[in-house]
This record gives sequence, structure tokens and C-alpha cells, in this order.
Amino acid sequence: MKRRGVSLAEIIMAMGILGICILTVFVIFPTSLELNKKSEFRTVALYKARAKMEEIIQKKGTSTEPESLPVPDLPGPVSLGSGVNAQYNPCGKITWWGAADPAGNTRIQQIFVEVCWIEKSGMNKITLTSLIYR
Repeated sequence: MKRRGVSLAEIIMAMGILGICILTVFVIFPTSLELNKKSEFRTVALYKARAKMEEIIQKKGTSTEPESLPVPDLPGPVSLGSGVNAQYNPCGKITWWGAADPAGNTRIQQIFVEVCWIEKSGMNKITLTSLIYR
């Protein structure tokens, strides 16, 4: 006589396989969210740096003194420590400056644009460099 149905051993095996699959999803999901946030910060930083570089190129140069603006879309600036030993972290901003042409041509200026932000893993920075003819 043939029995119909599922044995207890088959149910336990199926539950074990299902448990492993669910556990894998729970491990992968937070990691993918963190990587997505990092990618978002990097994309915003690159967009802001490119926009500032284009603005400087349109003006045909900039001062050799560094200038900065906060970038509200990126995490930073934060205070590290407290009291006398407190350090200020200069992140969460875009900084730009110019320099003389490395080859010595006085009609060319080297431009730097740097965006800095803080993540769990530490400080991150993107720096763009360009030469412009004045």
C-alpha cells in the first residue's frame, strides 16, 4: 500500500533549506544598502566637483588661495573628541584653488577641486584637476 503525504524528515530538510535562504537574504540586504549609500555619496561628490570645475573654467581661472563651501548633500563636518583635545574634521565641503602651470607657462593655470565627506569607514575625498588657458 502506498502512502500519500510528506514525512517529518522531508519537512525538516525543507525548513533547513528555506532557513538558509532567508538567512542569506538577511545578510546580503544590509550590505547592499550600505554599498548603495556609499555609491550615492560618491556620485553626489563627483557631480558637485564637476559642476564647480565647469564654473571655474567658465570664469577662466580662480584664486590661488583655497576657497570652500559646505555641501549639505554629504555627511560631515563632525567634531572629533571633546574639550581641549577636540579636533575639527573639515569634511562635508567642496574646496577649490588654482596653481601655476607645472610646466611654467604663465597663460595656463592648473585648477583643483576637492570634495570631502565622512562615512562609517572614515574620510573620503574626490579631487579633480584640470588645466585652463587664460
